[in-house]
This record gives sequence, C-alpha cells and structure tokens, in this order.
Amino acid sequence: MEAKTVKREGKKSRGISAFLVIIIALILAESFFYFVFGADSNFEG
Repeated sequence: MEAKTVKREGKKSRGISAFLVIIIALILAESFFYFVFGADSNFEG
C-alpha cells in the first residue's frame, strides 16, 4: 500500500486576528473604567 499524502491548505484566516481583538478589548475596558467608574457623579464632594 502506498501512503497517501495529505494535501494541506494554506492558512486562510477569516475574521479579525486575535491580537486586534485583545487591543480593542483593552481600549474598551480602559474607557469603561475611566468614564463609568471614574465619573465625578459617583463621588461625593
């Protein structure tokens, strides 16, 4: 029997890369903490 060679397809990336998702998530988290948790209306005085 001959060994069948498996034809590998090239890397076909669909969607957004993981690095970009992490950067966007960090920006959103920083904005949320700054504008929501750090809002002046949340503090007395």
